[in-house]
Amino acid sequence: MCWNKIFAFEGVEQIPTNTPKQKKITGLGVRIRNYRKRIHDATGKVGKAHSTGFMDLTELEVLEKSVEENLAEKKRKSELKQSKVNTSSSAKVKKRKAGSDPITGGRKHPKSNAKTLSDVEAKRRKAEPNPLTTTEVVDLLKSDSGSEDDAESDHDRCEGILSKMTDPDTLSVKDFIQSSLDDDHVLASHNTDSVKVSSAHTLQSGEWLNDEIINYYIKNCLANRDKELCSKDPNRKRSHFFSSFFAQKLFDTENEDPHLRGKYNYSNVANWGKKGAVPAKDIFDLKYIFIPINENNAHWVSAMVFMEEKKICWYDSLGGNDRTKLNGILQYLKDEWKAKRVGDLDPNGEWELVPSSTAYVPQQDNGCDCGVFTCMFGDFLSNDDPLVFSQRHIYKCRERIALSIIKGHAL
Repeated sequence: MCWNKIFAFEGVEQIPTNTPKQKKITGLGVRIRNYRKRIHDATGKVGKAHSTGFMDLTELEVLEKSVEENLAEKKRKSELKQSKVNTSSSAKVKKRKAGSDPITGGRKHPKSNAKTLSDVEAKRRKAEPNPLTTTEVVDLLKSDSGSEDDAESDHDRCEGILSKMTDPDTLSVKDFIQSSLDDDHVLASHNTDSVKVSSAHTLQSGEWLNDEIINYYIKNCLANRDKELCSKDPNRKRSHFFSSFFAQKLFDTENEDPHLRGKYNYSNVANWGKKGAVPAKDIFDLKYIFIPINENNAHWVSAMVFMEEKKICWYDSLGGNDRTKLNGILQYLKDEWKAKRVGDLDPNGEWELVPSSTAYVPQQDNGCDCGVFTCMFGDFLSNDDPLVFSQRHIYKCRERIALSIIKGHAL
């Protein structure tokens, strides 16, 4: 499960995020956890946090003291926000435009973190060698004018994308994920892929999605929707959605030789990109390539290749990164180019590898929803939607996956 990716602050009493005391300040807590990680990435001065699963007791007490003041200031900040948009350096987060950046979904690119953290960086340089205190971090975060409004804006946009299900749809989804038929009974099938009752049950809240659900949704439902999108727009290029077995073969994760296990192996996937296997002459005529990746049967992540932008982006709902795999995917493209075309793919070094960033990649707050987040990364990005979903939308996302499987295509 995902818990092996969750780490806490060292040497401090810990409080899980699902306790009543923590839930009391959930909204502010999420902001603190996300920004704390970003500040740590930029300065290395705020503890040794590697994820966002826990908050330490000291910070929690500071936050509780600041909640009332924060709420009182919220109305004043909202009223001042409009006048500060063009003049105040604190109002740097403007209302995002859907589709303004196909890679970040309208969110800030990791390269722009320097702007977001400029105040933090200035404070760090002035105070070195002393690290930032917890109180200083809270004060800096409280000055982030407009972030709560942006969160609500993202929520509204996500609700519009997910849309409401009809009553018949709701009943169909309930029957699907709570089916009382035998575990091996097949509820959906397409070519050689299928979804059994036992797999459908993993769509229930709190369950870890298995590879049967994830691969069926990505390989079939997203691909079928993409085909429909291209039929409506002749100028749109097709996209391809690999199953998780592609990455498994590409990185030879099941090789019996421990010296070769986990190593890049193009020969294992040399035929996966040929005509007939992808919806184009070859992979270089595609718009997107989405690759779900299962990490040691413990966590789901994904990579998206933006063929037209020449970027390969990593998406991890726990904030992790894997530069080796990003380089491996780029090497796959280079090997495919040599096999299918003439010359080198990237003689001038134009291709960019983009790591996952909590600044624009939605983050999970538990140890069971990584598969849902992975499905939604592929869903939103391949439909040119901004990544505006969050943990609060995950149950609707589970229903969306179920209904898509029932209908045979993503919604």
